[in-house]
Amino acid sequence: MADLKAEVISVFPNKVRISVNDIESFKVEGELLSVGSYLKIFDHRDCSIIAIIENFSIEIQDPDKSGKREKVYIIEAVPLGFINSENVFVRGGNNIAIPPKSVEPAKKEDIGLTQML
Repeated sequence: MADLKAEVISVFPNKVRISVNDIESFKVEGELLSVGSYLKIFDHRDCSIIAIIENFSIEIQDPDKSGKREKVYIIEAVPLGFINSENVFVRGGNNIAIPPKSVEPAKKEDIGLTQML
């Protein structure tokens, strides 16, 4: 099984914290990942949450057996709404099923859905 690139580590009423262990693989090729970028958070239902990156931090892990220290990126994102099973963006709604399945940068077509409302 491939290493998990990103996972939700905590959910608050107005914020989601995400841990990213390989930021380069997590990014969409040719696009910047920064404060203000959009993320898509999947759960076990047929919908996904669209969130916007509010801030991030970098944590340096304790050295492994070889002495290498890994960086882990902690992203905090604010949910804006969700894309339902009919591929329609709905603003609001803070229901993220536990546990969320995965996180990825939102694609341009996902963001286009948010602009329709």
